[in-house]
Amino acid sequence: MSENALHENYRDLTTGRIGGKLIRFALPVIAANLLQALYGLVDMAIVGRYNMAAGMSAVNLGGAITQIILVIAVAMTNGGSVVVGQLLGGKRKEDATKAAGTIFSILFVIAVALTAITLIFRVPLLRAMNTTEEAFDGAVAYLTICAIGTIMVYIFNANSAILRAAGESVQPLIAVAVCAVINLVLDLIMVGRFGMGPAGAAYATIISQTISAILTTIFVKRLGLIRFKAEYFSIDKRFIKSMMKIALPFCLQLVLVSLSFAFVNALINELGTAASAASGAVSKLGNIATLPPQSIMSALMALTAQNLGANNIPNIKKGLRAGAGVGIGVTVIICCIIWTIPGKLIGLMTPDVAVAQVGAAFFRWVGLSYIFESVLFVLYGILMGAGYTNITLLCGVMSSLVLRYTLAWIFIRLTNWGFAGIGVAYALAALGAMLVAVAFYLSGRWTKPRVKV
Repeated sequence: MSENALHENYRDLTTGRIGGKLIRFALPVIAANLLQALYGLVDMAIVGRYNMAAGMSAVNLGGAITQIILVIAVAMTNGGSVVVGQLLGGKRKEDATKAAGTIFSILFVIAVALTAITLIFRVPLLRAMNTTEEAFDGAVAYLTICAIGTIMVYIFNANSAILRAAGESVQPLIAVAVCAVINLVLDLIMVGRFGMGPAGAAYATIISQTISAILTTIFVKRLGLIRFKAEYFSIDKRFIKSMMKIALPFCLQLVLVSLSFAFVNALINELGTAASAASGAVSKLGNIATLPPQSIMSALMALTAQNLGANNIPNIKKGLRAGAGVGIGVTVIICCIIWTIPGKLIGLMTPDVAVAQVGAAFFRWVGLSYIFESVLFVLYGILMGAGYTNITLLCGVMSSLVLRYTLAWIFIRLTNWGFAGIGVAYALAALGAMLVAVAFYLSGRWTKPRVKV
C-alpha cells in the first residue's frame, strides 16, 4: 500500500473543529469500553447467580491476577500508540507501519513469557492473596484458562492501540460488540446450562477475545498498518527506545496499581467471603462508572500525539476543555447515583443480600474516588500523549502504594471503620494523585514532548 493510500485511510486529528472531532472519536471508545466492562460484569453476575459468593470471589481473585497481565499489554500498546500517532501526525506513513510491526513483535514475546509465568506460579499467587478455601479451586481454574488466552488479549490490545493512533474508534467498537454478545451467550450456556462455574466464565472470555483479536487484525490490515510478511514482524531499533521510554514507566505504574489492589484484596479477604464478593462486584461496577473519563483519556492521548507531531499545542488545549466537560460531568452524575442506591447496585450482581449489605458503605466511598479519578484520567491523556509516563508513574505509586494500601491497612487495623474504611482509603488515594497531575499540567512542561520520533 502506498503512503497516499494510507493517508486517505487514517483520521487526521490535527485539523478542523478539534472539540467535535475529539467527542466523535471518544463516543465509540466509550461504547467499546462499556461493552468490555459489561462482559466482565456478566461473568461476575452469572457466576454470582449460579454459584453465589464463592463463585464471585473466585472470579474476583483470579481476575485480579489476569488484570496485571492485561495492564502490561495496555502499557506496551499505549507506548506504541503514541509513537504511531506522532508519526502519522508528521505524515510519516511508512515509518508508522514499521512502528506497528515493532509493537506486534514485542508483545508476542511478552505474551508467551507471561503465560508461562502465570501457569507456573498461579497456585502460590492465589495462596498469597489469602484466597478462601471455598473459592480456591474456582479461582485456580479461572486463572489457568484465562492465562492460556493471554496472547489473544495482547493481539486485540495491539490492534486497538494502532487503530486509535490512526484516529479510528468505530472498528474496535464493532469487534468488542461481537465479543460481548458471544461472551454473554457462552456464559449462559457454560455457567448457566452446564454448571461449569468460574471455569465456564473463563472459557467464554477467551473464546470471545480470540474472535475480537481476529476481527481487529482484519481492520488493521485494511488500514494498511499491518503486512503479513516476515520482515514486517521485526523490531525496528529506531522506534523501540521511544516506545520503551513511554511504555516502561506506564507498565510499572499499572502493575503496581494492580498489585496494590491484590494487596488490598488480601486485607478484604480477612473480613470474609461476603466482603470479598462485594469487592468484586464493586470492582466490576466501577469499571463502568469510570468509562467516560478513561475513554476521553484514550481519545486525548491520540489527539495529543498527533498534534505534538504537527507542533499544534492550541488544538490539545481545545481537546482538553471538550473532553473534561464530558468525562468529569458524567462521572459526577454516576457518583450521585452510587451514593443514593449502593446496595441496590451491588444487588444487580448477586441475590445474596449479605453481600449487598456488607458492600454498601464501601461502595459509597469508592464512588467518591471516581470523581477524583475522572480528573486524573483526563489529564493522563495529555501527559501520556506527550510521553510523560514518568509523571503518571509517580501518581500511580502515590495513589496505589503510598496512600491506598497504607491507609487501608491503618483504617482496618487501627480503627473500627471496617470495610467502609478501605473505601475511604480509595477516595483519599485518588485525591492525592489528582493533585500531583493537576500541578504538573499547570506547569506547562508537557508542551515539550518527552519523546520525539
